[in-house]
Amino acid sequence: PRYTGLNIATLRWSPDPALQVVAGRQAVKPGNERHGSNDGFRQLPQLFDGASLRWTPFDNSALYLGHFAQMRTKFGPIQKANLSVGECAWNPSEGLSATAFVIRHTPPAAFSNTFLYGVADYANVTAGITLDANTTWGENRLSATAELTRQRATASGSPLVAANHYRIGSAFSRAGWTLRADH
Repeated sequence: PRYTGLNIATLRWSPDPALQVVAGRQAVKPGNERHGSNDGFRQLPQLFDGASLRWTPFDNSALYLGHFAQMRTKFGPIQKANLSVGECAWNPSEGLSATAFVIRHTPPAAFSNTFLYGVADYANVTAGITLDANTTWGENRLSATAELTRQRATASGSPLVAANHYRIGSAFSRAGWTLRADH
């Protein structure tokens, strides 16, 4: 291959079972992974260099914070990323979860971005919330998802990145078969 290199190398510190701090090259998958992920289906995953903190103060909650200065792209080169991520998850009861996330990405503006993303500077902040619910009775299972996300330009970013995203979905499962519909 044209690129060989380090995928994941981290230092982990856990002074308490509820707290984990990670520094180094790592996968980042905030929110629904639509606005950032490791593109895990590729031979070269997209990875980030920085630090993250995961705190689970209670059995049914988690807080994740991270800041990443560089990104190893899915093509191999390393570029500046300036990515900050915050995520809070809560399971108030069995079968119900809520996740809120905020992502601020300020990559360097580049003329080549116009061909990839439609704008030279796509600095943005994205905030969203996802609600998931499921219930089981007998051999039947019903699940539902509702998600709202708002993306806006920041700093010198182009207003063309502004977008609202939503997703609504539901599934019914029985005897190994699942019927699912999403919009």
